[in-house]
Amino acid sequence: MPRILTTALLCFLLMQPATSEEVSTGNWLSDCEENFCVFRKTLSFSGATSAFALFEILIDISTGEASMVLTAPLGVALQPGVRIIVDGHEWLAPLKVCYTDGCRATIEIDNDDLALLLQKPSMDIRYIPFGSDDPISAVLPLNGLIAAISRTR
Repeated sequence: MPRILTTALLCFLLMQPATSEEVSTGNWLSDCEENFCVFRKTLSFSGATSAFALFEILIDISTGEASMVLTAPLGVALQPGVRIIVDGHEWLAPLKVCYTDGCRATIEIDNDDLALLLQKPSMDIRYIPFGSDDPISAVLPLNGLIAAISRTR
């Protein structure tokens, strides 16, 4: 999708009034309240037993600011953090805090980053478990993200 069309679609979607209901579109859950929307998807990592992650995109409708948040399971090596890769573009996400439900890494993204997410079919998420040298990797399908944003807007 050409960049100008993606940006126009994103602007249109973000200018629509928000709803407060949670919906699921293409396995993406969406929740909007007032001027803030969260789009989330849970995934399992191949090769890991009972490991999971929660990936979220948070968008402030009033400012257009957006961020990606990944909640990785406890036991992730904090120092290397998380890597999120989309079509050769890589974000390094340091783990900021750990709670009982997992450790969180947050990345602020701009309109170009969000447009890239909307254009690509998937992303690769990697982290290293503590005490290991081998990363755990999972492919997160991005299909359905545009539909989720459209449906809640």
